[in-house]
Amino acid sequence: MLKSPKEIFKAIDDEEILLDICLHRRIPGSSDDGKALSKTQIIDELTEDVIAVGYRKFFLAINLKLLKVIATECGVEEKKTKNSIAKKLLDIFSQNPKDSFKKLSTETKMSILEDLGEDIPDNKSEYNDRLQLIAESYGMEHCLSSFEVNKLCTIAESCGLKLRNNKSIEVVLDAILRLENADKKPKKKKEKSEEKLSRFKPEIKLGVSKTDLNGHYKRAELVEYCKKHDLRYIGKKTELVNNISAFLEGKPVKSIHKRKTDKKSSDKSEEESEPQSKKSKTESSPTTTTTSSSSNQPTKDKEETATSKSPKGKTKK
Repeated sequence: MLKSPKEIFKAIDDEEILLDICLHRRIPGSSDDGKALSKTQIIDELTEDVIAVGYRKFFLAINLKLLKVIATECGVEEKKTKNSIAKKLLDIFSQNPKDSFKKLSTETKMSILEDLGEDIPDNKSEYNDRLQLIAESYGMEHCLSSFEVNKLCTIAESCGLKLRNNKSIEVVLDAILRLENADKKPKKKKEKSEEKLSRFKPEIKLGVSKTDLNGHYKRAELVEYCKKHDLRYIGKKTELVNNISAFLEGKPVKSIHKRKTDKKSSDKSEEESEPQSKKSKTESSPTTTTTSSSSNQPTKDKEETATSKSPKGKTKK
């Protein structure tokens, strides 16, 4: 489970490391009058800085359409750009995160978790705490990921953590964010691009995912859509989904497929027409022979005439 920035900074027992992080974040390690800050003051300064960065990155990671829903529910005037909306929401959430998340509907909270590729808690009452930790972890990850792996190992050891032999940045960073020993391979974070099944059945239009087409629609419904839009409707459900998705995105698609029965019927009609043509040929053959016999008649007459004209005793072959 992720830990809050304050818990992580408190776990670092070496004050020098905390001061190094302050310098790295360009946070002064002393007050205005030149006195060095106490460990508690350093932790408070770092926590405030990390949370501000975290919420900004948190809101920028959410898609614009959902971000506008969050802004509306929080009473923020509609802004066009993502940065302007994120800045307004940051002012609200950084002051009082718990109360701010309470303003959001359960459906919106679930949509945020889905959009970020995070696991959704079984208990809805845990949504607020879960979202708050995720937002803060964005800032903590940003703060620590700029360090080299050797420095991260020093921070982890200062927290009393045991690391694996393979000390990669991902392994050490995950151990610090969770304050857990890195004796096991870290759980891979779900990629945002991974498609998840929507809670409600979406309309078949541009932007609908293949996962939603496959999960929310029966094959018969997809076939009906393909017929309506002159798309190929023969094949497995996955083929129909791919074809519809390509059609919506304006990519080349498979044209409408003629049924096998149509082909059979055309073959059958050809077979039926074939004997009829043969029959017509046989019926026309007597006329042909008659014509040929009549055409041969003049040649016979010529031969007889030639024979009669030839000298006696000789017959012309």
